[in-house]
Amino acid sequence: MKKRGLIAIIILIIIIAACTVTYFIFQKQNQQNKEYEVEKITDYQYFVSKSQENQKYGVIDTKGNIVIPEEYDVVEIPNPSKPVFLCTTGQKNEVLNDQSNKIYTEYDNIELLPLKNVASDLLYEKSIMKYEQDGKYGLISLTGEVLTDAIYEEIDTLQYKEGELIVKKDGKYGIINQKGYTLVETQYDKITADTFFDDEGKYYYDGYIVANKTENGYRYGYVAYTGEVYLDTLYNDMQRISEAGNRDEAYLLVAENGRYGLFKNEKKLINTEYQSINFDSNNSIFIIQQGKKYGVINQEGNLILPCEFEELDVKGKYLYAKKGEETSVYSADGKQTEISPNTSIVEIPNNDGYTIRVQTEENNTTYQIYKDEQPIIQDNYKYITYLENNLLMASKDEKLGIIDIQGNPKTEFKYTSIQVIQNTPLIQMLTDNSIEITDGQANSILTMQDGELTQYENYILVSNEKENKYVTIEGKEVTNKEIFKDNTLYAVVKDGKWGFEDKAGNIVVEPVYDQVTEFNKYGFAGILKDKKWGMVTQDGTVGLEPSQSTINSETPPQFIGTYHQVQLGSGKIYYTK
Repeated sequence: MKKRGLIAIIILIIIIAACTVTYFIFQKQNQQNKEYEVEKITDYQYFVSKSQENQKYGVIDTKGNIVIPEEYDVVEIPNPSKPVFLCTTGQKNEVLNDQSNKIYTEYDNIELLPLKNVASDLLYEKSIMKYEQDGKYGLISLTGEVLTDAIYEEIDTLQYKEGELIVKKDGKYGIINQKGYTLVETQYDKITADTFFDDEGKYYYDGYIVANKTENGYRYGYVAYTGEVYLDTLYNDMQRISEAGNRDEAYLLVAENGRYGLFKNEKKLINTEYQSINFDSNNSIFIIQQGKKYGVINQEGNLILPCEFEELDVKGKYLYAKKGEETSVYSADGKQTEISPNTSIVEIPNNDGYTIRVQTEENNTTYQIYKDEQPIIQDNYKYITYLENNLLMASKDEKLGIIDIQGNPKTEFKYTSIQVIQNTPLIQMLTDNSIEITDGQANSILTMQDGELTQYENYILVSNEKENKYVTIEGKEVTNKEIFKDNTLYAVVKDGKWGFEDKAGNIVVEPVYDQVTEFNKYGFAGILKDKKWGMVTQDGTVGLEPSQSTINSETPPQFIGTYHQVQLGSGKIYYTK
């Protein structure tokens, strides 16, 4: 008996171990299925073209060669790096490859999936298409792999979230990813992304606000990006406060019977008993309204100021609370201060103790820099705001300039506009007739009369009719030969006319043009003469004489062979002759 009992125990241990291993394998596979990666495209190989004669569309390659003849009412390219083209004539769709052969003919219909509110140069999901079979829809990849069976009544893209799709099955909506894997079960009447954003994942970590319809209207709930249901569909309204929390901490504003409350994930922080709840991201606090009175609650749900104030304003890091005829100033943690109600205080980022103090007396507002409650300088400015790197923009005598946090001038006060160039440490400063670029310490890099700034991924172009100047994102002025290292010819201006020279400085295309562009990655450049644009190839051959062209665009066109780009807006482009 003892031996049999031992064997039974061993068998039980083996079964438990096997179940445990199976569970962890399943969990790992489940997680891998949930994760997906949106394809990044850097090399376009195909472009939509349009005939000016018959107004029909086709496809060209990077040299301007015809891939698909211009004979279709509509041509759509989901992924310009792959030879898959959806061509439409009337109501009929067909998918062609780069040999003009029909593919995926076994399906009743193929449609692309337009992106919604996604920051992308492209208009469609890049790796998948929707197919129809016997009145239902499924997903296939661009290579033809079946990702889901045709089991859905509807398939559409989800706003903000490339790679995720909202599907309808048996009258209910759910979410699948581009692999066809279910993220949210099809059990809701409505689903939207919650619009959470972070710099690393963009909208990838959005959760889902879900709803079901009842006799009294829609009732809302919440599903995390992991698929975990945090809140059932019980509430009259719901929104995520995107500025609060992080990808794993969702602050959810809910409404119930006309009153608002707050959850962090599934935990209730604030009861549904307020007329309004508004988040102040600078101080990480919630301004609450109960009846006609206002108060403050912090992110942990703790009461900072009770609802006993007729007015409550946030200015910088302080709260200005009015009760009766008296206005008191409180810190963000609810402590009363001695600060005058006529004074606002704004902290300077990354500098302990430095603040901008805004004083208003008899309709006159002045700005000063303070440290540890003491003025750094006695000068009063009409306006001060923080720029970067301990620099501030200030206004004096109706002009703008830059000062440091000690109040020392770093530039003259002569500018009409000063701003940090987005995603760079560089500063752009304008006067009435010039543009100046400085580094992050306000040291001048270049100045140009009547110049215009164009920002590219890796450099800044400042140009006018007479010259082009280039600045790297790091703040170094460089030549066009340093920027376009792979080119063989470069724009050059002599005596007010433009042409092209090689790397050694030898003239290859005579400077006889009013304006030119640098060569694009496909080996074509624009040349302007007498207000008409032509094209030159990388070997210096003029492929389209301006005198024979009808292109009179005010902005330099992009060429692919003898085709030039036309932008229709909303990301739609085509090339035409």
